[in-house]
Amino acid sequence: MQHLTLSFSDLNAHLLTARLQLTLTESQSIVLQLPRWIPGSYLLRDFAKNISITSVTDGQGNYLTIDRLDLGRWQLQETVGTVYIDYQIYAFDASVRACYVTAHYAFVNPAACALFVSSWRDQAYTLTLLQPTQSPTWSVHTTLESVAVDQQGYGDYQAVNYDDLIEHPLLIGDAIVVDFDVAGIEHRLVLVDEAPLEHLDTTKLSADLSAICLTEQTFWQQNKHPLPFQKYLFQVMVSSDGYGGLEHINSTALMTSRASLPRMNQTPTKPYEDFLGLCAHEYFHVWLVKRIKPAGLIRPELNDAVITPLLWIFEGVTSLYDDWMLLRSQRITTATLLNRWSDSLTRTLTTAGAAQQSLADASREAWIKFYQPNENSANSQVSYYTRGMATALLLQCTLNEHGLHLDRLLHHWWQNWQDNPSCTLSPTKLLSDLQQLCPDMDWLAWLTTHVEQPNPHLADQLASQLPALGLVLSAKYQPSLGTKLAEEQGMLIVKQVHYQGPGHLAGLQVGDELLSINGWRVRTPAQVEQQLAVWQANTVNQPLSIHYTRKGRLLQTDALPTFMANSFELSALSQQSLTWLMP
Repeated sequence: MQHLTLSFSDLNAHLLTARLQLTLTESQSIVLQLPRWIPGSYLLRDFAKNISITSVTDGQGNYLTIDRLDLGRWQLQETVGTVYIDYQIYAFDASVRACYVTAHYAFVNPAACALFVSSWRDQAYTLTLLQPTQSPTWSVHTTLESVAVDQQGYGDYQAVNYDDLIEHPLLIGDAIVVDFDVAGIEHRLVLVDEAPLEHLDTTKLSADLSAICLTEQTFWQQNKHPLPFQKYLFQVMVSSDGYGGLEHINSTALMTSRASLPRMNQTPTKPYEDFLGLCAHEYFHVWLVKRIKPAGLIRPELNDAVITPLLWIFEGVTSLYDDWMLLRSQRITTATLLNRWSDSLTRTLTTAGAAQQSLADASREAWIKFYQPNENSANSQVSYYTRGMATALLLQCTLNEHGLHLDRLLHHWWQNWQDNPSCTLSPTKLLSDLQQLCPDMDWLAWLTTHVEQPNPHLADQLASQLPALGLVLSAKYQPSLGTKLAEEQGMLIVKQVHYQGPGHLAGLQVGDELLSINGWRVRTPAQVEQQLAVWQANTVNQPLSIHYTRKGRLLQTDALPTFMANSFELSALSQQSLTWLMP
């Protein structure tokens, strides 16, 4: 038996106290483990860095020896009977991936704090959550199955096994709670903040989320099968500038900014659209990622990376559909959808890394690249989110040429899961499914060109094929030095240098401080843009004289700007040509 008791030892010090009780019916040596990552966020985070084991004792209070085997595993020497492992967790990771304990609320992600016996991963796991004495009014919000809890949610919970446990984070605090029903399924939105949450338009939140959830349910449940969950929980942590989400089996943990929430008697804003899009994205994952998934994520190895070339499907296709679901649920207009898709296309089609990294490798290498970007990432990487979204749009174009719709491919995958929940998606199955859907296409060549190989020509491919969908893709060009600049403590610092761009050819490097262009002092990126505008108007094809410093030394160089696409815009040929948006 594995039974964990969690208590809040010091909210101001961000400390959780844990006692894991094990019952060994026969003498044995056991290995304790803590995951090194959490499914849905593909980076080894080594949660054990926040764990301090304080004591290991048997049922008589005798101390037992425990040895660390590696970064996330410990071995307990042969013993029998009851064993208590007492440890402390430092919980101050303000994200959706770990644990965050403050005097205002607490977020507990079991993957970041719940030790388990490696060989008992498939056995039942129980949890007792104790009420923090410093905050007697807090309530618990989780989808973990309760056994015996009080009105505020403190008490005993159970999970079928460890993988079930880590699918149910706990949000605890004085929350704003919005309950709404969608097709007979209980949904709850819970919002917490470290500042007062005032004047929220909860009626609008309820109406908009209800419409989005119903639209997605209707989209996936074409075959009228029962929904794969009986309740759903949006756990929302609000801050000054937060944004992000992590999907779970019947819930999602979200971070959002205060500016993104609707207020009474105020016109909805773009940040609110972004929040709704985030909710739509994570809700879409109920089907595409939590049920339809690659084989490696069925029962993933929690102590090491799990590599798949298909993250572009699970995140890229979802990124196409999250905004699309806002349109289908009538939360936004067609014009707004095209603006939102334009923003995503701009982020990926202006990235030089498309010449270096394929979409499949962006998926495979997420563990060491996407979540750990550096100053050269723009030259060497693509995002499997935005690049995946753009490639999914190109796939829609290709299917449309044959009178087909991308919806059909997703519905086919969901039917496969309904028929066999152990069915997984693989590159081989993807190819087979596309070939079955559209036999007239050479899908192996298509996937090789657009997925398995770097594809720096995606903008041209979209521009040539989108008119068949009634869309026009246009690029806006501006003179550029091929650098990304930022103000830091009154200085204008080079943060990125695009490979083979004017700045690179002129010898600029990351960390340089720009001082002047053509004799004019520059302190902000806007002032650099002004000088480029003057150059465009008066002295095209003449290099700019740039003074800069590098590690305290004054230097000078000449750079000839080039015209680079800095944004892409989608526009409609006509409203009549966009019927495919609302199939």
